[in-house]
Amino acid sequence: MPFGLVIDSTGCIFVSDFLGDRVIEFGPSGNQLLEIDSILDAPSGLALSPDANILYVSDTKHKQILAFEVRSEPVAVHNHTVMSILID
Repeated sequence: MPFGLVIDSTGCIFVSDFLGDRVIEFGPSGNQLLEIDSILDAPSGLALSPDANILYVSDTKHKQILAFEVRSEPVAVHNHTVMSILID
């Protein structure tokens, strides 16, 4: 179930799939580029940093905000957390 989305300056679209526990990145032509799913549980809101180098994902069930480094080559987002903020 798509929940949140954000579009970067190149036209790539990041979509959070709340029920699927994943974030999917689509290229400007609509092709799927990447899927982040190994550590997410009910992702909802998405945001990009002002320089578009960090993708922020709110992980609803874990009550945290995860930050992923965005890269242009060879894949757009590395599937590792660069920051985690717990929310009470």
